Amino acid sequence: MRKLSRDTDPKALLLWFNQDTLLVLREHRAFDPEGIFIGDGSYLFVPDDPACEGSARLLFDEDNHPVDPAKKDSGKYQWRRCYKLVSLIHTNRQGEFFLYAGVAVLPGKAHECPVLYQLVEQFVETVGAGIMRRLLLDRAFLDGQAIGRCKQLLRHRCPPPPAQEYGPL
Repeated sequence: MRKLSRDTDPKALLLWFNQDTLLVLREHRAFDPEGIFIGDGSYLFVPDDPACEGSARLLFDEDNHPVDPAKKDSGKYQWRRCYKLVSLIHTNRQGEFFLYAGVAVLPGKAHECPVLYQLVEQFVETVGAGIMRRLLLDRAFLDGQAIGRCKQLLRHRCPPPPAQEYGPL
């Protein structure tokens, strides 16, 4: 998006994507009634150019997992410049589609956990109650206090989910 809209402030562009786009999706009933969402954090690799604002140069193993340079063993490693992408993704139980319901681009060394929970709060404030019912998380997002706050946010703003004909996720 940034390449197509160089004259737009990056924060304004993310705000447009994370709010205005969601309102259009809600208007067109694009959200599945089961309300399954996924929190994801990934690395966005860029050319090794220090001019990439906010990027970080990190050491990665052959599976593209970051490695502490002081703790590396004898495996293959590579220094790579990157950003971190935090995504809130909507899908259905069958995995037939996915919609980005929120994104944030961070410096490569930033922690994604607090940003994901901000995206969840922003999503609920933007589209209203009852859309998000389940949030699937990777272990990087396990934060008891943030999960508790998220549960309260969803519990107080959402009606009870419809009866399920499927088993638990």
